[in-house]
Amino acid sequence: MKYILPFLLLAIPAGALELSPEQRNAFGAELRSYLLEHPEVVREALRQAETHRYTREAQNDLARLNENAGALFDSPQDWAEGRGDVTLVAFVDYACASCADMPAVARAMATRDTALRIVMKDYAPGPETGAARLAQAILHVDGPDAYLKAQRALFALPDHTPTTLRALAHRISTAPQAVLTHMEAPETHATIARTARLARTLDLGPAPVWVLPDALVRGDVPPIALTRAIDRTRSR
Repeated sequence: MKYILPFLLLAIPAGALELSPEQRNAFGAELRSYLLEHPEVVREALRQAETHRYTREAQNDLARLNENAGALFDSPQDWAEGRGDVTLVAFVDYACASCADMPAVARAMATRDTALRIVMKDYAPGPETGAARLAQAILHVDGPDAYLKAQRALFALPDHTPTTLRALAHRISTAPQAVLTHMEAPETHATIARTARLARTLDLGPAPVWVLPDALVRGDVPPIALTRAIDRTRSR
């Protein structure tokens, strides 16, 4: 009770106490003295405020995930593997060095967990979308195996200039001209733009980001953290 009382008093409007200016000054001095003698009161209040903030953020994340589930988990333009009871979505940004391991991590997790479905979205949060469009074009023209090979190659490139991307298309694709044409097609631009809008709607922030039906996992986290998040999703 001693921890709660000072904050209950602070929550009461000044006029409701009907104190004179002198009494209010004395009360304020006593309260400041109390808080200086009991700093744990402030720490506990801050801890509770932080807990409430995290709870609100998690609730907001879940609401946005539910509203955008179709675009997240069932877009026909995305690479997907598996038919499990839980779907894990990877937002892969080829300009993000920390994203380089995401495709390999995702596939390794699906190999270990046969009840896991993996979706990879080609994500370009900035104005430079060439790498994401090339990945999409190779997926469309050459199929999933070439797409995974292209992902590895895109992360290994020194840059993503048009010249470098054209050279990669000729190196990987069996139909490089078709890839380059599809790369510039309106539907490819639209796919990448939709993914970027979806990321903004979900407030994902910078990659790497992993998405589950009931949780967002932001940042460069180890595979064990993803495994635990998947286990929590299954247990709910």
